[in-house]
Amino acid sequence: MKYDLLLVRKMPIKSFPMKHFRLKYPVFMELLTRDVQEYDFSLEEVRFFGLTIMSNIANFDDFVLLQIEWFLVDLHSHKNPFVRDEIAHMLWHIQNNRNQVMMESRKIHDDLLPKLNPSHISIHTYSSPEPMEVKTIRCPHRNDDFNIDENDDPNEERLWFILWEYRKHTKINHYYYMIYLHDLTMKMQFIKRYLIKYDMARNGKCSGGALDIIIHQYMLQYIELNTEFLRYFRCLTRIRYYNYHDHMMYPDVYDLMATFDGICY
Repeated sequence: MKYDLLLVRKMPIKSFPMKHFRLKYPVFMELLTRDVQEYDFSLEEVRFFGLTIMSNIANFDDFVLLQIEWFLVDLHSHKNPFVRDEIAHMLWHIQNNRNQVMMESRKIHDDLLPKLNPSHISIHTYSSPEPMEVKTIRCPHRNDDFNIDENDDPNEERLWFILWEYRKHTKINHYYYMIYLHDLTMKMQFIKRYLIKYDMARNGKCSGGALDIIIHQYMLQYIELNTEFLRYFRCLTRIRYYNYHDHMMYPDVYDLMATFDGICY
């Protein structure tokens, strides 16, 4: 029960992921302002830069993605051949990670679709070429548009577009895990409420009657849900994203009452 989402301490920063990133990674932001051709970058600095990008991609805003693109493109023509090789290796990893994250998005969507509360599902009806219904998980990040200035290069192989897609699908994956953990937490709290009620009814002691059987069945359900919760909680925590949705990440007693009792405040 120690991993119960209701008991997870709230993050001090609940929004503005780029602001939190700047506070947490001042060295990265300082490197980003360096004159690429004048500064003598070490391989350790270049590797740190690349690893920080890939582990924090969800936190960057559009302008910082542009800065990263300019920086890496300039660094790719650096006077040090070892730096150029390292950048080429990094760019390959960024594109490969983008492709993997996009494939993961489809897999996570199909995996969680039948498990989620219907409130998270949209149903689209099509009449051509034959009537059919398509169910999808509602996700605000899936509708993000790639907006570029009319003077910018619309090439989809441009580094900024690759970074943008990498960020988009990382945020989508985070959202899918988040709403499923929210549903699991609500189910666990519902079961816990009945466990407490039935245990009080038997004065906290085994009675040898029907209440013991009911409590045992609820405990088995709770253990199964908790196992599922731990599995997906580990998946969520692997994504470093500093923008947490309070209602989904930290459901409270009012969420429980609204979900199972129909009582809204």
